Amino acid sequence: MKHDQQRLGCLRWLALPALLFAVVHIGAAARIFDTPPALAAQLVLPTTVLGLISVIWALLFGAVGVLLVWGQPNALVYSAGLVIGFVFIETLLPVAFAQADYARQRLPFRLITAALIAIIPLAYLVRYTLRRGGRHGDTKDGY
Repeated sequence: MKHDQQRLGCLRWLALPALLFAVVHIGAAARIFDTPPALAAQLVLPTTVLGLISVIWALLFGAVGVLLVWGQPNALVYSAGLVIGFVFIETLLPVAFAQADYARQRLPFRLITAALIAIIPLAYLVRYTLRRGGRHGDTKDGY
């Protein structure tokens, strides 16, 4: 019983960054949709695409945050997968669309930083998968 209460408290604390990311991406989407046309013409991707990407991230992080607050059994797995996907996509977009010399020079730093950030959730997913033994269903300890 005490273990379940501690786990639920931990999940709620982990919900804060997820919900904060959701709010930040809502703000980013609002700013992107409010971009002046002269500036929007200089962007590589259309503002609608960038805005929709921000809205999608906001919805996903908000959903994971709610799952963490509710203490859903697989909420940590979903959040780890979401962080890995976020790091991958947000690293892939600048790599694919870098035009300026400054942006190209920063690519190795971005790739290394993304790899370092993705290690922790990736290690959690590997640990989770190994504990499950490749079966579907809950683990012994509920993680």
